[in-house]
Amino acid sequence: MDKLIRKYRSYLAHPCDAVGLGLFRAVFGIILLMHVLVYRSPAILQEFYLSTDFYFSFPLFHWLHLPQPTPELLVWLTRVMIVSSIMLALGVLYRFAAGAYFVAFGYLFLLEKTYFNNHYYLILLFLFLLIITGADRFAALGPKLLGKAKERVVPYWHFFIFQILISLMFFFSGVAKLHPDWISGKVTQIIFAGADEWFIIFTALMGLIIDLSLGFMLMRRDKRKSGIFVMLCFAVFVKYMLNIGVFPYILIACSLLFIDPDYIRRILNVYRRRDRKLKFDEEEINASRQVSMPVFVFVIVFILIQVVVPLRHWIYPGAVNWNRFGDKFAWRMFAQENIGHIDFFVTDVLTGETIEVPRLLGINVATYMDMAQIPDMIIPYAGYLNQHYAKQGMYNPIVTVNALVSKNGRNFAMLIDPVKNLAHESVQKGKVSAVLLDGNDPANITAINGKDAGSFYSAAYQLAVIEHEGLIPGDHPDVARIQNLMDDFSTSRMVSPYQISNLVVDIKNELYSVHGRPFTAIEVLEKLGQQFPNVESLPSFDEAIEPFL
Repeated sequence: MDKLIRKYRSYLAHPCDAVGLGLFRAVFGIILLMHVLVYRSPAILQEFYLSTDFYFSFPLFHWLHLPQPTPELLVWLTRVMIVSSIMLALGVLYRFAAGAYFVAFGYLFLLEKTYFNNHYYLILLFLFLLIITGADRFAALGPKLLGKAKERVVPYWHFFIFQILISLMFFFSGVAKLHPDWISGKVTQIIFAGADEWFIIFTALMGLIIDLSLGFMLMRRDKRKSGIFVMLCFAVFVKYMLNIGVFPYILIACSLLFIDPDYIRRILNVYRRRDRKLKFDEEEINASRQVSMPVFVFVIVFILIQVVVPLRHWIYPGAVNWNRFGDKFAWRMFAQENIGHIDFFVTDVLTGETIEVPRLLGINVATYMDMAQIPDMIIPYAGYLNQHYAKQGMYNPIVTVNALVSKNGRNFAMLIDPVKNLAHESVQKGKVSAVLLDGNDPANITAINGKDAGSFYSAAYQLAVIEHEGLIPGDHPDVARIQNLMDDFSTSRMVSPYQISNLVVDIKNELYSVHGRPFTAIEVLEKLGQQFPNVESLPSFDEAIEPFL
C-alpha cells in the first residue's frame, strides 16, 4: 500500500508546463466577465431576485446567516464580479480575485435554487480550484508587477484536479441518461420539438455515447486528441442547438487543460525548441519528487466527494426522475424533461373555509414553474403560505396542494397526496417522502397527456408569460401569435423552438440592460422576421440587434 501511495504521490508531483493552466485562467476570467455583463446585469438581477418575497434558498444560505438581497447589495455584487473577473483574466492577485468572485457568485447561487444550473455549480468548483492552484505562471501580470521570478511549471496535480472533475462531469451526465426514456428518444423529442425522428434518436444515442466515453478519452493520453475534438464539437452543438448560457464557452476553455503544452506554445509562438521537448532543471525535478501528504489526501478526498455526491440519490426512496431527490449537484444534465402544474389551497381550522392561493403569491413566474415539479421546493413554500395566512388572522392554516407532473411527456400523475397537510411540523422538518405519491401507480395517473399540456409550458407560452409578467391561460391569443411568428421565422426542422426562445430573450435583455430600450417578444420576432429570412440566416448576435438600435 505504501509503495502504491508513493507511486501516485510521485505521479501527481511530476512537473508540467503551466501554459495550459495559465491560458485557462485567462480565458475563464473573460468568460466570467461575459457572464456578468450578459446574464447578471443589474436589470436581470433585479428581475430574478427582487421580484419575490420568498426565496427557495439552499440550507447553507440560512446556516451562514447570509443577508436578504437589496438593490444596493446586488449592485455591489455585480461590481465585485466584474472587477474580480478582469483581475482573474489578467492574472493580478488572481487568487484573491477567484475568492471574491466565488463569494459574490456563491451568494446568488445559494440564495435561489430556482436558477440552479449545472454549469453554475461547475463555475464555483473551478473558482475554488483556481484559488489553490498555480494558475498565474503564464499570461499573468501579477508576478511581473510584483517583480517575482518567472516560474513556468506546476506539479501535475494542478492539472489533474481539473481534468478529473471535467471527466467525472461527463461520465455522470451519461450515467443519468441510462434509462429507457432517454434511449428511446422521449427526452430529446421534448428538447428538440418538431425535429425529424432520425435526428431525435441520433441525438439521444450520440449524447449518451459521448457523455459515457468522453471522460475516458480525455484522461487517456493516446485518445486525448480525439477527446478534445469531440468536446469542441459538442460545445458547438450545444451553443447552436440549445444556447445554454456560457456553458459552451466553458467547454472550449476546458480543452486548454488537456492540450499538449508544447503544441500551445508553438501556436502562440512563445516558446521555440528544436527537440520539441520541455527541458526542466534537475533541481526542479528533484524538488518536486513527491507531493506532500496533505495535498495527496486533499486530491483523494476531492475525487471521492465528486464521485459520491452524484450517486447520493440511491439512498433516497423512490425514483430520482420523479421525486428529484439528489437531482442537483449530480450532473444530471437533460436527464429528464418533466413539466408540472400546481395549485395550493389553504383551510382555516376554526371556520373550515378553504381558499385557493393566488399562483404568484410571494414568488415570480420562474420560481412557480420550477417549484411545480420539485417536492423539496413545494414543501418550504407550503410553510411560507402557512405563516403568510397566519399573519392575516387565519388560525393554524392547513395547506394542501393539487400537484400534477408529466414525466418525459407521459400523462400527468399526482405528485403529492392532496389530502395531506404540507404545513404539518413533521413534513416541514423533512418527512417529505410521507406525502409523495408513486408516479407509476395507475390510480394516480390522469387522462391528461403531457404532450397536450406541453403547450402550457412551450417556448411560445413562456415568452408570452414574460410579456404579461404573470401566468396566463395556455390558449391565450398571444401564445398562438408568438407560436406562429416562431414557426414563420424557423424554416428548418433542425432548429429547436427553445433556441428561438433563448435568442429572443437574449436580444430583449441586451436591448434593455445595455441600451435601455424595452421590446416585447412579439416585437422582436416581428422585426427579426422582417430583417432575416430565418434563424439560420442570422449573421451574428450583434448584427441581429442592429435593426433595433
